[in-house]
Amino acid sequence: NIRLSPELIGGGQEYGLRSGTTNWPLDVALAKTIRLALERRQTTYNKMKELHTYLYNELKDTVLVHLNSLNDFSKQSPYIFNFSVPKRQSEVIIHGLEEHGFCVSSTSACGSKKENYSHVILDMTKNMELANSAIRVSLSKDVTLDNIKQFINALNKVLVERN
Repeated sequence: NIRLSPELIGGGQEYGLRSGTTNWPLDVALAKTIRLALERRQTTYNKMKELHTYLYNELKDTVLVHLNSLNDFSKQSPYIFNFSVPKRQSEVIIHGLEEHGFCVSSTSACGSKKENYSHVILDMTKNMELANSAIRVSLSKDVTLDNIKQFINALNKVLVERN
């Protein structure tokens, strides 16, 4: 048995562990949000696989781009797409894409304060140049195929502009 201390001292609701009345409208809204997310999960996942695959196929023959992402979803999430532009610092490409309205990053949010390169890409490739030039693209249910096409167009412009 684990003995828990109450968060707040007061009226003794919630079995004496939390005083105050439960916010039942918030509980109902949370339950509905979870239900809707679970209902749409497979559809969203399939859409991400299609977008990831499209992006992969469009960039795989681009001379200046090295794909770090696989097109094998048994080994990776379709929600993250990663590539490198060797001989270029990732920040140069990131800022160029920002000028075209795209927000991408060089590392995950949890690693962004620690180092200037992607330790995941370094571990995967054993290549510091690829790790230093890694670009991470996050996909979500709100991203469309048209967005991906616009991104590819912007990336090609940035590769030419920042050559």
